[in-house]
Amino acid sequence: MQSTTQTRLYLPEADARLLDRMGELHGSMKRKLYARIAAHGGKAKPHKTAFCREHGLSARMFNAIAIELQGLIDGTRELLKGECQDLGKGIARLGRQLPGSNMIP
Repeated sequence: MQSTTQTRLYLPEADARLLDRMGELHGSMKRKLYARIAAHGGKAKPHKTAFCREHGLSARMFNAIAIELQGLIDGTRELLKGECQDLGKGIARLGRQLPGSNMIP
């Protein structure tokens, strides 16, 4: 039997707004770091010093964002490898189904 547990926070309005703002800032920094990685390539770590200085982040905050972002990037790359293999197999299968087609094994 499965069970689901849920926690609801009943916070003062000011605290809820503060948490919302922190979430927005985290997401914004993650998108900016992704844009930098996409533009320059590589991993997140080489951008650490400049990114922290530009955005006023501590090294610990950067590490949290970078680890989360790198995990998303690496996971997406792995999924794309599987998608490419599946598409290649599908193309080969369709090629074999074409009448008179001996070009695709």
